[in-house]
Amino acid sequence: MFNSEKKHGDVFRVGYILCYAAVAVLAVVLLFYSAVPHGEKNLVGCVLTGSRNELGWNSGNYTGLAEACSDHNAELRVRENVPEEREACLKAIQSLASEGCRMIFLTSYGYAQYAAEVAGDYPQIKFYANGSEYTAENMSYCFVRMYQGRYLSGILAGLTTKTNIIGYVAAMPNNEVNRGINAFALGVRSVNPEAVIRVRFTGSWDDPVNEKASVELLASQNADIIAYHQNEETVPQTCEQLGVDFIGYHKMSGAYSDHLLTAVTCRWRRMYGIVLQDDLRGRSAFVGDHWLGLNEMTITLTKPSARADSGAVAEIMKAKARIEAGRDVFSDTIYDNNGVLRCGEGEMLSDAVLLNGMDWFAEGVEIVE
Repeated sequence: MFNSEKKHGDVFRVGYILCYAAVAVLAVVLLFYSAVPHGEKNLVGCVLTGSRNELGWNSGNYTGLAEACSDHNAELRVRENVPEEREACLKAIQSLASEGCRMIFLTSYGYAQYAAEVAGDYPQIKFYANGSEYTAENMSYCFVRMYQGRYLSGILAGLTTKTNIIGYVAAMPNNEVNRGINAFALGVRSVNPEAVIRVRFTGSWDDPVNEKASVELLASQNADIIAYHQNEETVPQTCEQLGVDFIGYHKMSGAYSDHLLTAVTCRWRRMYGIVLQDDLRGRSAFVGDHWLGLNEMTITLTKPSARADSGAVAEIMKAKARIEAGRDVFSDTIYDNNGVLRCGEGEMLSDAVLLNGMDWFAEGVEIVE
């Protein structure tokens, strides 16, 4: 009798557990489908400074977001060739809002300040921007940890240079650009403390005349490798013409020789996919930012060319493993180029500093007028 009662009790408890589990699974399914109505498409907006078809920054963001939208049953609406000016940005936002977009991705740094002004007027829309200084209740930071890729490419440049002079053509000195320059410099000097990084600012994301002149100037100063932070491919094209090695940025046209040592590329489809998935499942980003890097597999380097140092890959893999294990790029003793200690031994700079306090340049960086 005792054993029979125990058996019936066990059956009852198993049935109860299975029933509870089924209810839990059903709740999750209902939650997901309440966020993504069956048969309906969520409208997602995107604002670009250039054309969706131009190589580099704009096509990379557009293609990655379009693919992510397709993966998540969302429909993408795009506004192209929108300058980083208040009136143009607000007009694009208003236009996308009028079409019913419930998410808007602002893909260039300068848009954030204008979007923050009006985000409160569109409480039904979630804004994602890559300018970290500006936020609103319904707007947050959304970007890749580009600086991690810059650091790894710096290791390759530091081991490959013969002159110990490495050039860098950059748009303008803001937190994002400075962070990339500093990470690159730290990577270079982690393997070659004698190398210097000469930086020339163009003042624009896209200025072919100034970019070409900057490459020519740096090459005349004996820079044998040049990296860049610009939207399109004027810098690599000029390097190719001059026979100078260079570090690429984003997906390249493919029409380059071995002077393309490697390229820092973003897996935009993966980054946007993570953000869309979180949003559509109700896990809003506004309790924190989406800043995704090596650990989320959103950053990578292309295969090094035959001109790159043969030992570079091993050093890059060691550094990558260290970053993924939690010891990020801006760790341990770091001095700026004025001799000021910015990070002490055993310390690591916080994301708050990386996002909003990068108004200095690392040791070894020289600004060229």
